[in-house]
Amino acid sequence: MENNETDHKKLLQSRIEELGSAIINIFDGKTYVEGFNGEEMLCLWNKGVNCRQSQGLYYIEAEDELDYSRSKDNALIILKRDNLEKCRFQFVPFFKGIVKYNLIENLNSRLEQKFKSNNKYYTRLFTMRKCKYTNQYNVVYFEDAEEGGKNKISMIFKDFKEADILFKRTFNNYKLYSLDNKRISEGFEYFKKYGALYEDQHL
Repeated sequence: MENNETDHKKLLQSRIEELGSAIINIFDGKTYVEGFNGEEMLCLWNKGVNCRQSQGLYYIEAEDELDYSRSKDNALIILKRDNLEKCRFQFVPFFKGIVKYNLIENLNSRLEQKFKSNNKYYTRLFTMRKCKYTNQYNVVYFEDAEEGGKNKISMIFKDFKEADILFKRTFNNYKLYSLDNKRISEGFEYFKKYGALYEDQHL
């Protein structure tokens, strides 16, 4: 039974990450998921338009065990219990950049240990997002999986000071760059000063 629940949670988490938007309703020991191509379709559905992309039923209650920060950019997730709305999540991207780091310390995987270098910098593309409803910040990036492909990594933080701590733990001697490869010498201090300008353009 426990393995069954674990499998259902994995399937449900995977489905949430695939959908453009979703209504998740936990009712009578089950989780119902209505999927939509995007926020606009979900809003039309709430007005009575039949525009649902998909629907699913999972025989678990996984409200607190799901990671909504792994949802797609701009995906609106409405969480309900017993048909009553509890909360919403929508992570909106406001900055995309590059983190460069080396692997002398804080190695993230056995795969990277094979390619350890004392002076070589590795790079990761990352996206910074903010939830419109919880005001949480979020960084998403992908790392190489040992079996090939990519693993999606999502980190939640409350402010840019915490983001700096998380990056120091994850990326040794890290440096931030814009997508056009211009160094952001102030690191996350830059976003303390100017982050609101980026957010206002997107949120």
